[in-house]
Amino acid sequence: MKVSIYSRSEIERLIEKGIPSNTAIVSFSDPEDDCVEFPNGTDVLCIVFYDVRPHSVTREQISSLLPEAKQIAEYVFQKKNEGKDIICQCDYGISRSAGLAAAILQRWGKNGIEVFADYRYSPNQIVYHKVLEELEKL
Repeated sequence: MKVSIYSRSEIERLIEKGIPSNTAIVSFSDPEDDCVEFPNGTDVLCIVFYDVRPHSVTREQISSLLPEAKQIAEYVFQKKNEGKDIICQCDYGISRSAGLAAAILQRWGKNGIEVFADYRYSPNQIVYHKVLEELEKL
């Protein structure tokens, strides 16, 4: 399974070229923005979630954030079992998508740290920890 990280502009360019058929997408958007418009038949899970950082919220608030973590994990697990590659996409392709990619890579290759070590990314730790926790339960 190949895991890729895309920004909104990058995914829109890929849509123009054509999304590979063996691909599933997890697309993050802010609540005030619409999810990316994908062509009919695209295998996509759209998640509305602000790019919240742990230092900007209380511990109590963290526990209520990203209730979709289990849904994301189940979707990724199913798509992996179907042999699909995964595209993780968010507005800038830096944080939420990188956090998800790191969680997926950590679950199946124990190399999620490579995303954290890549200067191009600043993985969202809430996405990373919550999704990884759910992936490890599956």
